Amino acid sequence: MRVALLCNVDQAVYRVGDEAIGIASAAQLRQRGHEVVMISRQEKYGPGGQPHAESIPALTFPWPLDERDRYLAEIRKVLSGNHVALPAKDKLFKIMNQLRGVDALVIGGGGSLNSNFGWLVYERLATALVASFLDIPVVLSGQSLGPFLLLSDRAALKELLELCQLVGVRDADSYRLATQLCPEHPAIFQTLDDAVLLDADWDHPKANRISVTLGDNAEPFTEHDYVSIMAALIDGLAQRTDAEVEFVPHMADPDRPRSDVRIHKLVAAQMSHQATLLPIEQAVDATTRLAASRWALTTRFHPVVFGLLSGTPVLPITLGRYARSRVDGALANWGRSNASVPLAALWDPATGALRADVADAVLDALVAGADAERSAALAVRAERLDAAGRWWDQVVAVLDEASDTADDSDRADASNPAEAPAMPHTTLPPPTAPPRSADPPRSTRSTASPATSPRRLPPSAMHRLPAPTARWR
Repeated sequence: MRVALLCNVDQAVYRVGDEAIGIASAAQLRQRGHEVVMISRQEKYGPGGQPHAESIPALTFPWPLDERDRYLAEIRKVLSGNHVALPAKDKLFKIMNQLRGVDALVIGGGGSLNSNFGWLVYERLATALVASFLDIPVVLSGQSLGPFLLLSDRAALKELLELCQLVGVRDADSYRLATQLCPEHPAIFQTLDDAVLLDADWDHPKANRISVTLGDNAEPFTEHDYVSIMAALIDGLAQRTDAEVEFVPHMADPDRPRSDVRIHKLVAAQMSHQATLLPIEQAVDATTRLAASRWALTTRFHPVVFGLLSGTPVLPITLGRYARSRVDGALANWGRSNASVPLAALWDPATGALRADVADAVLDALVAGADAERSAALAVRAERLDAAGRWWDQVVAVLDEASDTADDSDRADASNPAEAPAMPHTTLPPPTAPPRSADPPRSTRSTASPATSPRRLPPSAMHRLPAPTARWR
């Protein structure tokens, strides 16, 4: 089976976490015998990276809401038979032709299904609409949903979920939102972040080093206060541990060192301890640096995930609800609660500086509990990785079932040519999915029989997280 895999990869600004998701997801599909065709931004390929031998261009959307509404409406018209609704040179037509050459679409994980990145919600919906039009089954894996959603984005997200035969979300908040949007969907599950299965050396010997990764967006704080607080906090941890400090960017253009690279320079310049400033690196290299460090401090999501995998105690600092929902969700999947620290708790609004009393308590607790945290993370790792692997078993089982159903349908059409439609794929399903029963048919190609519906897989095939984090329906 040829599977198209849509992740946020090959962008001008390289993102370690997104690339790790893409690498790990593609590897899981290939290990189960399937050929993977990446859906790619086709902009850049990271430091020293090369283009894929074969890829499909991503269906990029404009950022302004009115422009992306218009583009989505034009795509719907094309799929409904009005081929002049878009110029002949629009990339939609090339994408449609290439998607005709695949058997399934997997929309990979990430934190992009919210109104912070509304154009990505529309991109994924439009790609799923094309797949549905072509009778290609769709699976959504390892996503965070919300929390901020405009009404238009909420409707688009609901429609996207309804087009998917199987949905995996990576935290409890996302699971609650998905089931609120689609309460009758038969196959919504809480999973783990897809990057947990990245082939990295999680047991790398650890140097007495603090791996620091800071995002460059200070909102809702001023950049001045953000830089000042982070510099003082890192100094405090370095003083307590006598560890060297290494800044490892997770987001930057290799040719224009901004984003994390820029903010790292500003923070390092205010620190009293010496620090090593690294350029953006390929995902596995950046991940290995954290795994080889005894400590980590970050405002980004994936260093938390990689710290849990490697047993590196991480101090996660969150700047807002979006970040805290994702980070707390990742920590909860490892059995930890209330482990992230809001920057607001460390911030003195009168001076803009670090609150020393709160910082002292946070850093002392991190250092004192490091051995226990490391042991607890490693004790559950094998179980979590097994659960992540079994999730991909289920993804492939659903896709294989859909493919078998399509093959049976094709054979039936071939044996009864008079009953086959003369012009297949000339109409698009309504913009919103029709009301469905508990086991709704989606298309000839994607309908699963009651005995093999994703909801009714035997217990050995279900992909459950151990209590207390299970959210399997």
